[in-house]
Amino acid sequence: DSATTSYQNKDMTFYNLLTGQKTTVSNDDWHMAISMRPSLFPSNTLQGTTIRMNEAFGAKAYQVPGFTADSFNVVFDTSSFQVLQKLNDSDSLLDLGALNAGLNIGVFNYGWGVYAGPPTHNVVGNKVYLIELPGGGIKKFMVQDLVRDTAWNIKYANLDNSNLQTLNISKKAYSGKNFVYVNLIDNQIHDKEPLSNNWDLQFLKYAATDVQAGSIVPQVGVWVNKGVTVAERRGVDVADNNYSSLQFQPA
Repeated sequence: DSATTSYQNKDMTFYNLLTGQKTTVSNDDWHMAISMRPSLFPSNTLQGTTIRMNEAFGAKAYQVPGFTADSFNVVFDTSSFQVLQKLNDSDSLLDLGALNAGLNIGVFNYGWGVYAGPPTHNVVGNKVYLIELPGGGIKKFMVQDLVRDTAWNIKYANLDNSNLQTLNISKKAYSGKNFVYVNLIDNQIHDKEPLSNNWDLQFLKYAATDVQAGSIVPQVGVWVNKGVTVAERRGVDVADNNYSSLQFQPA
């Protein structure tokens, strides 16, 4: 069989190993991926709060030090943007996105925001980010809240506060998906993925952190879906189907 990422690797393909079904969608028309998965308490609350960037296609995230939700309306200039430290997605842990940098799971701090506890049970955003877009545009961005693990409220604007946008993203509307994909230029939510239980492998261009120390390098490779386990073996005949001694690890 085969899977495609198309010309200049602008597509990604989700592949079902049991049925051979393939879903190919564009991978260059979004800037931010936001988790639609539930926060599993207490085993994995992070998976429901993940925010990743499309670094492979030029989207970059920077946290503004010392800025909280009350600072969102401060007017930025591009000179202050240049000295900020860029945040990166993990290329080995799907749950760890760029906007989860600085997290502390022990106190339910997910990087971009902190769990407020009862009675609301919301995760409340307390960080302001600058998002550099492909082509050089810059937006300031923050998560207002994740309401009871059911709906995201986000907002973003130009650095001078013009073109303020707010989006409400219901997890229920995308139940069974890992992520939805947000375009900060056309303000659209892109529903790209098949249901998570309908695919195993994802072929795509992504930003790798393990190629060159201290740098992000775009690579084309294969990701494994959540819940799928993998074992590697070398020096074994391809016709050998005995895998009883292998240790399978989750993605």
